[in-house]
Amino acid sequence: MMKLRMAILLISLGLVGCNADGTIDPTLGGIIGFETESKRGNKGGQTYQVGTADLQTDVDVDTAYLKIKREFGFLTYEERLAKSPNLQRGWLEKDTSFKHTTIAGVSYQMKNRVPHAFGGEKRSHNFEANVEKDGEGSIVMMKFWIPSQDGLDVEAYSKSIEARARNALGV
Repeated sequence: MMKLRMAILLISLGLVGCNADGTIDPTLGGIIGFETESKRGNKGGQTYQVGTADLQTDVDVDTAYLKIKREFGFLTYEERLAKSPNLQRGWLEKDTSFKHTTIAGVSYQMKNRVPHAFGGEKRSHNFEANVEKDGEGSIVMMKFWIPSQDGLDVEAYSKSIEARARNALGV
């Protein structure tokens, strides 16, 4: 019976600060966090509106990746570490608000806080972009989280993100 209690205690301690996918989220301060796909989300007591913008293009996946990366200011792990010398790679790899994975010629995933100008004001927010091969072209799927108290029209904001991506891709 004592062994069972110890096992339950160890498992419980192992879950503290983990996301639903099992990754550690240091921004939650030890609380288990879950991301939602709904139009509203809640993380760390802050309420967010979630928006998406998707587009299909004839631009090949590798070129589309480079153009989206440059336009929105996404950084690779190495670029982010060089920009913040006190940051450790191990911590960065566990940070769920940052991601940069590449499979050249197939797909790219990027997630970071990036700036975007809308309604005459520049804001930084969590932003994710996935670029995947689609025949000779590619599909760009973007998702962003903005604080609800900003009172922004998520649909209009999505359209401005999509227009910015289209402009970067030349479509």
